[in-house]
Amino acid sequence: MKTRFIVLLFATFTFSNVQAQFLKKLKDKVAENFTEDITQYYKEDNGVTHPVHEANMHKIVFSNQLIEHDNYNEDEFITDYKMGDPLYFRAFWNKSMYNLCVDHFKTDYIKLSDVSILVKYLIDGELIYEDFQVNLVDIDNWDKQKFTTFWGAVVHPTENIQLLQWTFKKLLIEHPELMEKEDEYVLGIELHLAYEDDNDEVKNIGLLAEGSLNVTQDMEGIQKLYASPGVGIPIAKAHDKDLEAASLTTLILHAEDKKWSEKYQKVVLTGRDWTVLRHNNTGQIIGRIRGIAGIGKWKDGSCRYRHYDIFQNYVGNDFKGKLSIYGMGSGADIPCNVLK
Repeated sequence: MKTRFIVLLFATFTFSNVQAQFLKKLKDKVAENFTEDITQYYKEDNGVTHPVHEANMHKIVFSNQLIEHDNYNEDEFITDYKMGDPLYFRAFWNKSMYNLCVDHFKTDYIKLSDVSILVKYLIDGELIYEDFQVNLVDIDNWDKQKFTTFWGAVVHPTENIQLLQWTFKKLLIEHPELMEKEDEYVLGIELHLAYEDDNDEVKNIGLLAEGSLNVTQDMEGIQKLYASPGVGIPIAKAHDKDLEAASLTTLILHAEDKKWSEKYQKVVLTGRDWTVLRHNNTGQIIGRIRGIAGIGKWKDGSCRYRHYDIFQNYVGNDFKGKLSIYGMGSGADIPCNVLK
């Protein structure tokens, strides 16, 4: 009996050891391939895109005007901001997103599809809000393989564009106390690469860039900010009452069929025109799609919008038939007063 126990113990230990070695080899092999994919395109000494980039590594810089790539005007960079004015940013980091993942991968296996850019907002140094934004798989491969200069707007005067705009809007909606006070404070913004593990715990891969602004806030600026479409529904790129009505009916029926809780009340056309779809092999026209945004209320009383593509079949020599939902995209919370 004792001998059998020793043999069983040895077999268990051997199996565990073999399994551990196998997993290590598998992990090393994946890491090796992962690194090869990167080094094929990326050179460590060729990442800086501009002298201004080199001078601002790991930083987020701000301006009241769009900061154009490779055409920087440092005189336009600001450290003081009045709420309600346009606010653009550019983030400079000194390591590619791929290389950050590889460094982390050495100690903890991760899938690229799980990794996103995590935006953090701080008021006077205290973290008050964080939100996952762009997933790594949605970022162009070239941008992942180099020192990048991510750009966009924190507050845009006419519409949502790129990173930070959506999360800033959500921050203000979920923390109305920030909008109710007339005050001055330091707004800090950090961009991280991060992911959620199997226990929904946020795991930080690394800091990409950070920056801060001295914010002056008064009621005029707050009202100006809320009046901006950038904190409301997406901007309509075209108007067609019949198509908007048909799209809304289609979206309502689709939500009911899927047993969703949202009650859509409005649709805006976010696509300027239709995009024709053709068969991959034959080239024959299949149908056409167009971007819309559905706006409505959710079961919990919150108001949101979500992007969709509507589809219409091509029959005979014309586009005919009822509309259907072709695809679903991103969405965001909005103040309910924009529905009025």
